[in-house]
Amino acid sequence: MLQNYQPSTQGQALINKLSSLDLDKQQESLLDYWKQNAHELAAVLDGFHHLTKQVLKLRSESQSQIVLALPDSFLFFVIKGMKEGKYYFSYPTGNDFFSQLNKTSPSIFENSSQASAVIKTFFPNRFKVNSKFNFPEDFDDSVLERCRQICEKAKQAYQEVLRVRPS
Repeated sequence: MLQNYQPSTQGQALINKLSSLDLDKQQESLLDYWKQNAHELAAVLDGFHHLTKQVLKLRSESQSQIVLALPDSFLFFVIKGMKEGKYYFSYPTGNDFFSQLNKTSPSIFENSSQASAVIKTFFPNRFKVNSKFNFPEDFDDSVLERCRQICEKAKQAYQEVLRVRPS
């Protein structure tokens, strides 16, 4: 089950509206709200969280395999909004939130490739490191870029030393 958190004021109003509908109508209403109010990021994210909680609750109550039929464009909007707004529904990171969703079996998304696309989009690429130095076993693209920048600066500094050093 997902953690509880305090939704935004607009999000709570949307959740109140969605709560009176069946799951299919909730999905339709959330998608309509998103199309008309994409600038209301917090409310859309709150609605998405509410919908995922509803699916998990219905699954636990009825042992059914209810899924969300959300378009990829909506899921990527949610991911982008979570990343940019650092909006993680009371989880320390977005990775923690999606890891929790990823534990559901089968996936809560209608198209199982959606789930893997969501996870791949949110989690950075990781690379294995073979080194005699004390590096973590793997690291993401941002660490790789930082290492590249440090090496480039070291190379420039070395070139400067060679230039000014007496022969």
